[in-house]
Amino acid sequence: MTILITGATGFVGSHLVEYLLTKNLNIVVVVRNKNKIPMKWNNLVSVIESDLNIPEQIKILREYIQKKNVTTIVHLAAKLDFYGNRKALYNINVGATVNLLNLGAEVGVKKYIFASSIESIGPVPFNLIPADEDTIPSPVSNYGRSKLLAETEIKHCYEKKSCPAIAILRFGNIYGPGSKFLIPALAKSIVRNSELTSLRVFWANYVYNPIFIDDVIEILYLFILRDLKGLSVYNVAGREYLPLENLYENIAEIIAKPLPPSYINMLKRQYLFIRKSFLRQVGLCDTITYFISGDGDRVHRAFSIKKLQQEYNFTPKINIQEGIRRTLTYWQNDGGYDENSHR
Repeated sequence: MTILITGATGFVGSHLVEYLLTKNLNIVVVVRNKNKIPMKWNNLVSVIESDLNIPEQIKILREYIQKKNVTTIVHLAAKLDFYGNRKALYNINVGATVNLLNLGAEVGVKKYIFASSIESIGPVPFNLIPADEDTIPSPVSNYGRSKLLAETEIKHCYEKKSCPAIAILRFGNIYGPGSKFLIPALAKSIVRNSELTSLRVFWANYVYNPIFIDDVIEILYLFILRDLKGLSVYNVAGREYLPLENLYENIAEIIAKPLPPSYINMLKRQYLFIRKSFLRQVGLCDTITYFISGDGDRVHRAFSIKKLQQEYNFTPKINIQEGIRRTLTYWQNDGGYDENSHR
């Protein structure tokens, strides 16, 4: 079995390659810059430098896929700018996704696994928790809209031509060693009592179910091994649903720091509204802005994984306490936390 992976140097991609190397699979990685490939992968993976939006490079990639007899494509590459430039997001998150699927169809690849995001659905109201795969989409960011359009285009491609079997995996709030998103950001904020902690009363009751990176890799490996049929969509999130306040409390306990109080202040509420509007206009997003990016009562990011459990008999194994501990141990050994990281 030969697996082609895009986005191999990213957070999820690098963990996946490291895991697959222990399984003696043939691995082909597609990157835009070969210099980002870790030296330890030398002679262990095949590397091709390609831009999936340039026809000449796609032609070279087609020949390479045929030569290597690729059976499965795992498309992880994406532009993650939450409020980023719409054209740039759509070019990478939609255009490259469709180009790669068409290429896979042309050369007879058997499976196409696409890493989408729960942001294609967007935050949901409390009465829909946990939101399933049929929830009506209402993305709140250009990133989420680009992922939703990519899903739509994949479905159109599948309906129009003979395509590989397709799994669309909507990942939700992945965290763990190697990513400064969520857990390290909150930990650093608790230590410094910065706005991400002192203003948390405004998002403390929002419910999330983040998922640890090791569980994500196990799920991806499961889809790589199993036979797929047709086109299916799955939520991929954590097994535990908890308000963000509980996440803060768990982190504070593990780092042995008191959790500072947070109080409602109307001036601060107005400040947050202005802050959110400004960052959205300039195309920036930090953790605070991510938390409050929802509109009206659509503020929760808690998604059902029942379909994944029923059809693949898989439930994430890492509980939130263990995941937090492993994440923070990594970052403490690697120079600390980054408060301003965002998804």
